[in-house]
Amino acid sequence: MLVMVMHALQSCTPPPSILTLKDSDRNVFYPLLQRQVTHHHFTSYDGTSLSYTYLPNDTARFTVALIHGIAAHGLLYVPLADSLVAAGGAVYLLDIRGHGSSAGKPGHVPDDQTLARDARAFFKHVQSQNPRLPVVVVGHSLGTFIWQAAIAKFDEVTPTGAILLAGGMSPERMSRDLRQLTDQFVYLHKGSFLLSLLGFDSRPIEILLPEDSLLAAGHFNTRYTMRFLMGQNFTTEEYERWLERTREFSLLMVTGSEDEIMSVSALRNACENARGTDKTFKEIPESTHISIIHESIPVLNSWLRSRFNRRKE
Repeated sequence: MLVMVMHALQSCTPPPSILTLKDSDRNVFYPLLQRQVTHHHFTSYDGTSLSYTYLPNDTARFTVALIHGIAAHGLLYVPLADSLVAAGGAVYLLDIRGHGSSAGKPGHVPDDQTLARDARAFFKHVQSQNPRLPVVVVGHSLGTFIWQAAIAKFDEVTPTGAILLAGGMSPERMSRDLRQLTDQFVYLHKGSFLLSLLGFDSRPIEILLPEDSLLAAGHFNTRYTMRFLMGQNFTTEEYERWLERTREFSLLMVTGSEDEIMSVSALRNACENARGTDKTFKEIPESTHISIIHESIPVLNSWLRSRFNRRKE
């Protein structure tokens, strides 16, 4: 009987995704499926091998450490990375554990500090490879919250600049917004959820992506454990610590006017609440949660060039 109930619960069909793909997104991302890149690796705090794509720059004036959004991997950010190289950066694109070419169980983390600790290890690796260059951390969506948590938790994460794309609001606001988006962006498979409560290794949470051949071929990870999504442990107190630490670096927050997940007003308010004096908020007309990855390029390049316009001596 239990097996029949589980099967019935798991047979529920997820609804369509709230996310959208524009024709311009396909034009940018489709060629990436054919692009050959070299994956480099470093060892995180617990011995897990994490992968990253490196785009070198012999005349770099700064380095970029980028963490992708949920379900994605670093390869999808190569167009943005190409532009950052042109702006003067040497760029590192991380695959978070369980994603892309990184080791780790897909959709799972050992504890609620894991991703922040991985980000610290990533930062220290980039810093060790470029001891004379400033480090700019970049995050998109989930990646923004990973960097915020790492900066709040660890004093040794000391970026010169931070760029947050489509993310960066307070934990309370993000939690509230995600609850409102349930069954449009985050879908709970009830059968797998019950199995997880019984101690089975299941991933009941599905990130709903648009049905598109691009995403079908893109090796996305869309299924997650409860611990992964509900237990990142970026607290209100740590968010206040993040706001205070923005005094130490330049901050750029960018969002799209048509973002399906993030509230533009909430992100603007988050930027206003940052304690630092060099803080900038940009809203890109008609950009969505996905298209911001490439449509933010002119804004990022202008911002970076204005702060790193002197060539390395």
